[in-house]
Amino acid sequence: MALFGAAMCIGVLEASFQTAHPTSLESSALLSAPSRLLGPLLPAYGEARAWTLSHPMLASVLFALALTAVLLLYRAFLLGWFNHVVPFLTGMHLTPDSSSLPFHTYDVTEAIRRRPPQQKFVGMTPVARCFRPLSWQPVYLSEQDQSMHRHVMGQTGSGKTLSAI
Repeated sequence: MALFGAAMCIGVLEASFQTAHPTSLESSALLSAPSRLLGPLLPAYGEARAWTLSHPMLASVLFALALTAVLLLYRAFLLGWFNHVVPFLTGMHLTPDSSSLPFHTYDVTEAIRRRPPQQKFVGMTPVARCFRPLSWQPVYLSEQDQSMHRHVMGQTGSGKTLSAI
């Protein structure tokens, strides 16, 4: 659509330029109005037209570079508009989630030593209580629990598979 608009502008300028100069083949009343309106632009257009006709390859390369720059700017505008402005206006702007699992250090050998018989120590879980600081409780799995489905969360390499099997 933008290319069509640019082509139309250049076409009107060219028609006005041809009408305004005495070397034109025909003078039309339909084209004389744009010639009068675009009169101040016609000398600059004439210089640019003469340079373009005398250097067609360089003009083509410059046009391709300008078109690429315009398309990249248009793309950047669209990305900014749809990724930042529209979500902000509609209230759908996402903020980074600050929730994460708390970190707690404990003695693994002591936790394993205190486990109930026929149970496997898996890890520690945070327990939140009203108006009291966060406390930690050990998590154990029985043989029956190990044979059932479970969801184990943890960092890569923290031993989730070995502790749950």
